This record gives sequence, C-alpha cells and structure tokens, in this order.
Amino acid sequence: ALLVEQGGRVEGETEGGAQSSADDAASVGIEEHGVAMLWLSQPGVTAHAHYDKSHNFLTQIMGRKRVLLWPPHMGPLLYPFPHSHPSYHQSAVNFEEPDLLKFPDFDSARALEVMMEPGDCLYIPPYWWHRIETLSPQHVSPTAPEPPTASTQCSLALSVVSPSAEEARLASAYWTPLPFSQKSLKAKPSALVQVRSIAVQSFLVHLLSRLGRSPRSFAQTLRLSRFAALFPESGLSTLRRTSAGASGAESSGADCFAQDAAASEKVRKGLPQKTIATAAKQIAALIDVQELSGTGILDVWLGDYAEELITWAAGGSVDAVPDFLRECLVVDELPEAALEFFDDPGGGMVPGPETLLVDPKDHAGVFS
Repeated sequence: ALLVEQGGRVEGETEGGAQSSADDAASVGIEEHGVAMLWLSQPGVTAHAHYDKSHNFLTQIMGRKRVLLWPPHMGPLLYPFPHSHPSYHQSAVNFEEPDLLKFPDFDSARALEVMMEPGDCLYIPPYWWHRIETLSPQHVSPTAPEPPTASTQCSLALSVVSPSAEEARLASAYWTPLPFSQKSLKAKPSALVQVRSIAVQSFLVHLLSRLGRSPRSFAQTLRLSRFAALFPESGLSTLRRTSAGASGAESSGADCFAQDAAASEKVRKGLPQKTIATAAKQIAALIDVQELSGTGILDVWLGDYAEELITWAAGGSVDAVPDFLRECLVVDELPEAALEFFDDPGGGMVPGPETLLVDPKDHAGVFS
C-alpha cells in the first residue's frame, strides 16, 4: 500500500523515520545475486506477452524458442491489464485471434523477433515486453523412422534474473509518504471520498506537469489502453453512472464533482495545496532522471502509481478508476506552480520520445 502520513509518522514505520523506508526500498536486491530458473516446455507452449521489472538473461540449452520483444513505450499498443487486475503486467490481447474492435491499435505494435537455438543467450532489459513460444526442433522430421522422444521434443532454457536500478529508483519514489491522511486533509468521515479524490487530482496534475506530461493525454492513454476493453461505454457500471448523472443524483465525489464546480471549489479550498505541490515536486525529483528518460519505463510506473492512488481515493473501488481518468484529469487549467515550471527553461526536463508537452486544451479554469 502507498505510504500516507499519520500524525508526522508513517503507517508501518519503524524507529528511525520514513527516510529509512525509502532507503530500504532504494536498495532492494541491488547487491544480491541473481536468481536462476530452469524452464522445461514442449512445442506449442507459450509464455503470454508480459514484462518484468528485472534484468533477464535467457539461455537456450535444448530445443528452440521464438521470442517477440517490444520496448516499454509500446506497452499501450499491447493493452496491458490494469495494475489491480490478477493478470497485471500481461497483455489483454489474444495473440492467436486478436480482436481489433476491442484492441484497435494492436496492429501498430511492431515486435523484434528472435529465434533461439541451443547455446544462444538473449538479454531482455527491464520493462521490455516479451512473448516466448517453444518450437518443434528443426531436425525432427514427421517421416523419421524413429518417433520423437522427450529429449528431441522438449525445450530447456535457463533464465537468470536480477533486480534493476530502474526498479529500485522507482521503488524509492513509491514508498515516499504522501500528505493524504485524514488529519492532513482535514476531512470528515462522511466526505472522505470527495476530499481524497480532489487531493489526488491536484497531486497528479502537479506531478504529471512537472514531468512534462499532459494530464489530459496521460489519462486518455491510460484509460484506453488498460480500461476501455474491460469497462466499455456500454457496460453496466458506465450506464449506472450516466443514468445517475441524468437523474440528478448526488455525486459520490469520486469523479471530482465534474458536474458541480461549486462543490469542487469548496473542497479544493480546504486542501493543503502547498504541501501537495511540494510532495509532487519531491516525487518528480526522484524519478525525473536520465536513466529513465526516453525509455517509456516512467510512463508504465506512472500508470501503476496513478491507478493505486485513484483506487485508494475512491475507497478501494477499482471501477472508479476509468471514471476518474475521464473526469478528473481532463482539466481545464494547470495549477499556477505547474505553469511556472514550464516557463522555466532550466526546469530539469530531459526531452525524449515519450515526452508530452502540456496540451493547450488543458488551459482554462479549474485550478485557479
């Protein structure tokens, strides 16, 4: 669970303070040896497309494999399951029979193909997507006088994985405490979802804008790639939401009072905005580094981080995440602190192919 301040301390904090938690997270496994695993499989067995956070050296000992690889920034084209889903970090697409109506951009995902023979070793970098298929040995003929045996049919591979610096860097940011306790937000129990949702909205807009991402574009990409197929516009939860809005039913606040500007403004004025902006600045400083620039890894982590925060704000309701992305991050105006950041040429942004500048449509009136 994400760390939330509790009266100056942190939930689960041991003697020594919150910094020890961040230090521990930053050194997770980096000095430890890698873990070796043997994979034995028959032709036709496939490891579905997924990514891992670790370094992976895959050595083929016996048999043959076909490996497809995609860099991290292509992740949205592979439609990963949401972070809260049991199949997290796997593709939701059936590669044998892809449904291009549900996953229309899957056609654009271009893979690198590697054919592995005995003695070959393949390095799979952290966060790279990969799909591994065991093939029939080329030297086994269907007309061979002797039937194929286990030794000629099976594939044996050795995988050695070890923690990555990217994983440790992002873990440090993940475990940094946030000022979202009930005491910090001064929220009444009856209004906790409303206050948390708007606090998370403010925090994410500050964080995304400091990292050079348009909140609008970020939310749209995350919703369409992870949630659109699971929560279609014609789905029951969406119909319930739109029916409630049409009937004038009171908002739960999980949508940041998108249709009630007065209620939104009332909650916003009571938030510790400077503290929230400072927390976003601290997180941005931890992760806006050269080793993550231009790789797509940061966007994967940001998606997971945002999902957890939104689910927490909504009281544990995963169903609320697509609504939040639709209503709360398509903001009309960035906070003043974020605009000042973009006006500063020395603001620390490292340009890369993943960088999205602020969408002009994001400017007009909510965060004034």
